[in-house]
Amino acid sequence: MKIVFILGAGASHDAGGPLMNNFLDIASSVHKNDPNLTEGKEAFDDVFNALGEFSGIHNKCYLDLNNIEEFFGAIEMARILKKWGNRNENQIEKLKKNLIKVIYKTLEQRMIFKKSGSAFPSPGTYELFGKMLREIEKEAGNYNPPVYSFITFNYDLALDNQLLHCGYKSNYHLTEKNEVDSIPLLKLHGSINWGMCDNCGIVPIDIDQNRFKKIANPPNFGQNESDLFILDMGSKLSSIKHDCGSFLQASPVLIPPTIYKGDYHKNLFEVWGKAANLLSNAEIIIVIGYSLPQTDSFFKYLYSLGSQSLTHLKMFGVLDRDKEVQNKFEDLVGRGMIDRKKFNRLTGEFRGTIDEMKRSILQHFYV
Repeated sequence: MKIVFILGAGASHDAGGPLMNNFLDIASSVHKNDPNLTEGKEAFDDVFNALGEFSGIHNKCYLDLNNIEEFFGAIEMARILKKWGNRNENQIEKLKKNLIKVIYKTLEQRMIFKKSGSAFPSPGTYELFGKMLREIEKEAGNYNPPVYSFITFNYDLALDNQLLHCGYKSNYHLTEKNEVDSIPLLKLHGSINWGMCDNCGIVPIDIDQNRFKKIANPPNFGQNESDLFILDMGSKLSSIKHDCGSFLQASPVLIPPTIYKGDYHKNLFEVWGKAANLLSNAEIIIVIGYSLPQTDSFFKYLYSLGSQSLTHLKMFGVLDRDKEVQNKFEDLVGRGMIDRKKFNRLTGEFRGTIDEMKRSILQHFYV
């Protein structure tokens, strides 16, 4: 049974990850309360100054720049038009880099991992989610074993780490090389552990428990327990030397959630192509905490074109507490799925719907 999970910001919310509409509020809190943010303070100041500069046009046009996706998209368009207030082209480029720094610094400080024995499971519901994957395998048995794939719009490392913790080997599919017995983990908007090598393009820095032990640090503020850690891989990328001998660029590869993906098209063709292929062959698709925002029409095209196949889609499930989000996905999948009662609304929080999700998936193994 081929199962594709699609994860958005809502999946990481109870693990400490901000939602898109409160990301900058959380970033502001990190900025004010972290005494050790000296290295990133200039970036935070620049981003919040840019927000103030843009507020002057709201009498002519409204953009919700408190939403990190709209803010990121606006800066990407400003790079193309070479216009953001009185900033010149170089200052706009610097603003983009600073926003990326604000994003990964905020994610690093908000997502707190707790040591369990000698391992580091991911926080929030991810640990339960990992257990659910193993339970489905066990209950399905050898007759029709699940074949998992993951598509995510999140920059954080909670899913990556939890799959590792559960014994799965992830494959980002940044190249054509296929790894035996690996699970596709397709991060459509980049990741805080993806660096840019001047010689080799996008280079993922693999997560493993040994590397985690080397780079995990105590939180900078608010938590003093000795078994709590942050995974600040994004901040350490520039100190990592790739196999070719070159050091990686300082900023992780994070891509704005707009249909225009800018400079990264050629580097991410394999990822997007693999995602379309997985959607085409999926028998079950589960969307968790992804709101299908207007800023990301890219996914609508990816799903519409990628899902064209003869494969019989048995279930399309949407887990989101917002019924309007579920309505948007109902419009996306079309009447055929609705009329055949193959569209499942999983209403509630991620943590509270794990058992319902498991039951909904397993019932399709026997029909």
